[in-house]
Amino acid sequence: MGGVYLNAVFLMVVVSTRYLAIPKLLSVFNAEQMMLQYVDVLFNTPFISYKTLKECILFTKYKNDGSNLNQMPLYVLLFAKIPEYLHFYVFALVDILTLMYFIKLAVPTKVGASLKTKFWLYLFNPLTFLNLVMQTQFVFTQFFIVAALYYCQNYKLNTNNVYKAATAIAMSAYLDVYNIGLSLICLNFFLETKLKQAYIIAFIATMFVLYAISYQINPYFIENVIFACVLFKEQYPNIGLWWYFFIEMFQEYRNFFKFVFNGYCYIFTIPIYLRFKNYPLQAAVILFTWITMFKPYPSIGELGLILTVFVSLFDMNIVDNKLIMWLLVIHSLVLLPVFYHLWITVGSGNSNFFYAMTLVYVVSIALILLGMIKSVLYKEYVEVNDLEKEAKDGDKPQKKLNLVCV
Repeated sequence: MGGVYLNAVFLMVVVSTRYLAIPKLLSVFNAEQMMLQYVDVLFNTPFISYKTLKECILFTKYKNDGSNLNQMPLYVLLFAKIPEYLHFYVFALVDILTLMYFIKLAVPTKVGASLKTKFWLYLFNPLTFLNLVMQTQFVFTQFFIVAALYYCQNYKLNTNNVYKAATAIAMSAYLDVYNIGLSLICLNFFLETKLKQAYIIAFIATMFVLYAISYQINPYFIENVIFACVLFKEQYPNIGLWWYFFIEMFQEYRNFFKFVFNGYCYIFTIPIYLRFKNYPLQAAVILFTWITMFKPYPSIGELGLILTVFVSLFDMNIVDNKLIMWLLVIHSLVLLPVFYHLWITVGSGNSNFFYAMTLVYVVSIALILLGMIKSVLYKEYVEVNDLEKEAKDGDKPQKKLNLVCV
């Protein structure tokens, strides 16, 4: 009994430290400016940063026509109705809900981490914590993604979960258009055709309603947010692959390569949907990781979610080159803000150093992606071999495995 109370006290201390004590200390010592100076490039983009959100709220209060707002209208409207001193607590509440849904994601015990392990992995992940402190829009995006996956997994418990899943994934696609590919992967969760049809109808209806309401609030959001993101109109340094290519490229070739780069984000959506149809949860994570590699405005907050899910839901014993993978992640996280500071603030560096570290960052994500794929393929290999053994004993036809080596 004493151990239970001790664990409860420890949990309360950790949670209160994460959501109350540390953010309060940061505000007391005015650490926001220091964080914006050094890690702003890692976590913020024009379409998800809290600074941009406050600008949008300010413009909204002064009856701006919306022609210069570059965040989604419903997201801006939500925080415009909430006093600024409560904004962080809204983000904290959403982060807690994300944690609750995340630990409920079901994976086989032999492969994934336990509920307690997933809880501590998320809570002690510095990237998810910094993403919360920076109050980026991705706090909401990751909540809707995790909630959608949870409802997809548990649709048999309640058929309404199908509609909840469709609504959640539509909300994530509303906040970030590149997440729309995840809606296709979620179809693999449902076995019955009627449920798939209900999911598709609910997803399309939710997207239509969200865009219709947003258009009534601010008709410029399609151009200022969606097209601006997809067409990479805000060409400034970030941790993605796009910016360096396009500042070095001749103007007449940019439209073609924007099409090519956007195609890379979605080109493997259908192959992943078909190849990993028996593992929709892992397939969704794999596709999200792939999109993060090639989207124009990535964020380290996305890497925080990827790492947490990677360690929690995949068999780490199967993953090769773990040391190299983690070293690349650590080196990129340490040196990216350093080279950015030397280049932009001090002026003693140049863009080549910073972009070199973005390449290291992308390579680290690529290794994580390969580890995910290998883990799923190995899991499939073991399961199919067991089925073949049972088939031999029972004189049933054997199931052939299409194994792709990684």
